Amino acid sequence: MTKEDKQRVIGKVVAINSDRFSVELLSGLDNFNVSGFDDIHYFAQLNSYVIVPYQNYYLVAEVSGVREKDLNVPFSNPTDQILSKIQADKSLEVLPIGTIKNAKDGSLNFEFGVSVYPTLYSDVLYIKEKELDTIFKTENIKVQICKDSEDCKKGKCDCKFRYTSLPIGKSTIFPDYEVKLDIDKFFGSHSAILGNTGSGKSCTIASMLQTLYKLEENSATGSTFIFFDVNGEYYEAFKHLNSKNPQKDIEVKFYSTSELPVEKIEGVECKMFELPHWYLNIDEWSLLLKASERSQLPVLRNALGFTSLKTDAHFNHVVSKAIQQTVSVIDNSAAKGQRMHLIL
Repeated sequence: MTKEDKQRVIGKVVAINSDRFSVELLSGLDNFNVSGFDDIHYFAQLNSYVIVPYQNYYLVAEVSGVREKDLNVPFSNPTDQILSKIQADKSLEVLPIGTIKNAKDGSLNFEFGVSVYPTLYSDVLYIKEKELDTIFKTENIKVQICKDSEDCKKGKCDCKFRYTSLPIGKSTIFPDYEVKLDIDKFFGSHSAILGNTGSGKSCTIASMLQTLYKLEENSATGSTFIFFDVNGEYYEAFKHLNSKNPQKDIEVKFYSTSELPVEKIEGVECKMFELPHWYLNIDEWSLLLKASERSQLPVLRNALGFTSLKTDAHFNHVVSKAIQQTVSVIDNSAAKGQRMHLIL
């Protein structure tokens, strides 16, 4: 254990079970925090982390329980108990979740799973921001995209940097710690932002993308996002995005099914939304028109079948006649007529 690690000790392992172990804190830690050289570190909040040095790596454990008990007050008379923070026994229940090891290049690497538990009376340390970044794999905010040119080989590399992590807010468990997510992993897979009405789901998405496009040396170059803005929230959020970007090379397109915005904004293209009818198959036509399965769906299916045998000159005529017949035999033809306005 290094000299710096010795200054971070907050307690000892006093009990070990199959899925967790207990940590007894050192005396003098009145409020479950310790003042380090860099900051005040809080380690007794649920879901926070502590680390245990073991051989040449660290065990990472999550705090699942906190306990404080006055050793000098008997349990027989609980009404007269007065808790003394100085003489109280403070302990943590922690769950081991993984290990932090040194990689060959000198960086830290986190792996889930623990194969070896610590021994009794092993030191327990509070965790630092660098180790949190290692756990969440956000230690590198940006990396340089080197082209391996002659200047790069001579140590005069001026290649651009690409951001790999995106800050999204502050942690409620670790004060002043900036929560970041991996840009490639987040936008390269399926994600969901859930919450009650008015909790800020749309605001969260808009804020994340605004931050992404405002980064220096535009990390979002080449990316495309499509929004179905049924409430008109995202237009207000992104209409000035191009003017606030340092490179001013962001293209924002707005398509509307009703009225277009009156204001003209530089870098924003506004058009009426049009969907070519030849893009739709029989299932999509049936869903759009709410065609009944017995009487209306066969008409649409036959019409689309005929179009594959006819020339382009007959296509619109056959489809339009089928749609007219479908709309004419339903009760609420006005509502279906409005939906057809977007296509025909």
